[in-house]
Amino acid sequence: MQRIPAEVDLLVLGAGAGGMTAALSAAILGLDVVLIEKAATVGGTTARSAGSVWVPNSRHAKTADTRAQALRYLQGTVGNRLRSEMADAFLDHAPRMVDFLEANSEVRFRAYAHHPDYAPGVAGSTTSGRVLEPVPFDARVLGRDFATLGAPLPEFTVLGGMMVDRTDIGHLLGATRSLGSFSHAARMLVRHGADRLQHQRGTRLVMGNALAGRLFYSLKRRSVPVLTATQVTELIEDDGRITGARLQSSSGTAIIRCRRGVVLATGGLSRNPELRRRLLPGLGAHSPVAEGATGDGFALAAKAGGHLGANHANNAFWTPVSVRKRRDGSIGDWLFYTVLANEWPKPAKT
Repeated sequence: MQRIPAEVDLLVLGAGAGGMTAALSAAILGLDVVLIEKAATVGGTTARSAGSVWVPNSRHAKTADTRAQALRYLQGTVGNRLRSEMADAFLDHAPRMVDFLEANSEVRFRAYAHHPDYAPGVAGSTTSGRVLEPVPFDARVLGRDFATLGAPLPEFTVLGGMMVDRTDIGHLLGATRSLGSFSHAARMLVRHGADRLQHQRGTRLVMGNALAGRLFYSLKRRSVPVLTATQVTELIEDDGRITGARLQSSSGTAIIRCRRGVVLATGGLSRNPELRRRLLPGLGAHSPVAEGATGDGFALAAKAGGHLGANHANNAFWTPVSVRKRRDGSIGDWLFYTVLANEWPKPAKT
């Protein structure tokens, strides 16, 4: 078993973007923190996603927007289920959180030139500025720990593990028509060829894999312990307060105490058949989330007195998903996007 401190300030469960951000923020603020992930790799669903975050009025926005306009959009999409105190907290602090991470870690975002809100017909929506995507990341700085970062979906790669984002696709499609695009594509191919001499996939990361890589590298730089292949089997409670957790790994069991508390960031429940039957009855939908999203946090929270909210429009975020049988026989589920050929975004500067 990896070395486990006897006691820390904060214990964070789950090494996706949410868990890594929580652990990183705590470390930046001077807390003693440990991050625990039950999978052998970090990144969770984030590592195989687009990695976009929705943050109105950040400093990256290039178009005019207001807090009132963003609130109007939330009211139009969430309706009478909107909790005003949560909406206010999000709108006030989300832009500050972007600044906080970029000032104190390796996390970097950019606003894509054209990325409309999910519900573009709702009052208050915009066509750009609110959706931020991670800046590409050079994973060579991770050294041997690059192998601990979860891989992207194969459908998001070409040529045996070379990641491409929308900017890259624009350059690849225009390589025979533009000297700039040809140069961009050539640099990508040469870099990937060199990568494959040393690694199983390319080290130039984009989208969610870049976000996961940047968070993981930032945790490494602050010497935050990240325990992988480690399962939390029980939260320890004393006098009505959570004071630690019992851990299980291939090396045995251990107990770690926490002075400030536990953050549950274990992902969703899409990979848990029982919870799916109970919360999404009669549906056999596909999901592109990580295999570890089995609702562990739900079970731990329930034992500690927590419960699921009942005032939701739905228990899932529904979206078209492509289902593809791969050469190795596995089934790939991935989000489906369509863009008309004449609407493909022009290459942006990188």
